[in-house]
Amino acid sequence: MSTLVLAVLGACLAQVPSGPGPGGTPPGGAVPTVNGEGYDFSAIDGAATQYLAKTGLPGAAVMVLDGGKVVYERYYGGYDATTVVSIASASKWISGATMVALQEAGKLDLDDPVGKYISEFASDPAHARAGITLRQCFNHTSALPANLRSADSPTITMREAGAAAGKAELSGKPGSAFRYGGVSMRVAGACAEVAAGKKWRELFDDAIGKPVGMSSTRWGRLELSQNPSPAGGASSTLRDYGRFLAMVLGRGEIDGVRVLSEAGVAELLRDQTGGVPIGRASVGRRGGDGKASYGVGCWVEGKDEQGETVTASSPGAFGFVPAVNMERGVGFIWMIEDKGRNRKKAKDLPDMVKVIRETIKAQLGTEMGATPASPDPE
Repeated sequence: MSTLVLAVLGACLAQVPSGPGPGGTPPGGAVPTVNGEGYDFSAIDGAATQYLAKTGLPGAAVMVLDGGKVVYERYYGGYDATTVVSIASASKWISGATMVALQEAGKLDLDDPVGKYISEFASDPAHARAGITLRQCFNHTSALPANLRSADSPTITMREAGAAAGKAELSGKPGSAFRYGGVSMRVAGACAEVAAGKKWRELFDDAIGKPVGMSSTRWGRLELSQNPSPAGGASSTLRDYGRFLAMVLGRGEIDGVRVLSEAGVAELLRDQTGGVPIGRASVGRRGGDGKASYGVGCWVEGKDEQGETVTASSPGAFGFVPAVNMERGVGFIWMIEDKGRNRKKAKDLPDMVKVIRETIKAQLGTEMGATPASPDPE
């Protein structure tokens, strides 16, 4: 058992009180409980305090939802309810929801070939790239490169990025292997722009951001680039993303507003890969049977006997970790931002997330899926 986990057990015995942290009491007063029932999240509080002290990071935050309501929200160090961080690959989940919303609005179909919108993919009908679909772009089975400098430039448009990707060499036959990356989602984003006649930021805001209430969520540095990354380019706050999880847990509805249909949420979370082998992912994801389990922009952590997704997540490389259990209506977010060459959280992040998962299991009787052994790449 790790030093962090052992230390947290001691913190539990000390009964560290939970509640708003040094960042101050969030607007609206104390964190609400469900049906007046209190929970003991002191294990999370103790672990988070130790984690921040050990890593020297400027701040952290955590949220737990039960039944779509926030039952625990705490800020540490310099973080508060207004803190915006880069969420890296947690962007994939909200991008996936945007694509599902566009499908429900009749703007596109996830099974459309990319070549329907980007001519470079259709120039040679006999080439494998002509058969790549939007669905494959969002479940990492497109065989496009994981990264591509010519497509990642912030000085070009998303449509130009799609054209550059249309000239790239494929890693194999589309649909035959899972290779985690960002280029394919940028290609799908370009297709969405063409299909709907709007820029990616507008598409997200109209489909997800505004109806969910994610007013502080942004795309790209200073929102100046015309080529934001749907796979890793968003920044957000704890509460913004918490509202997204509440919408997902509400099976498409939040505050009486229908954002996605129940079928749309099921599509978002459904395993889209067909169990193909994993060719590229973090070390933790390559364990087990070596087969992928991924939805439209999120990892499928667990399924029920009917194959329906129960637990899902979309952790980012900088330490932003959201997860849900659909069966129990429970979700959580761990929020830090650890960038740069010498990332301080990489070694201890899995232990921190493990404490959150185990505390939720103890307090709410809810399994929250597996903990990756190492952070997911961009």
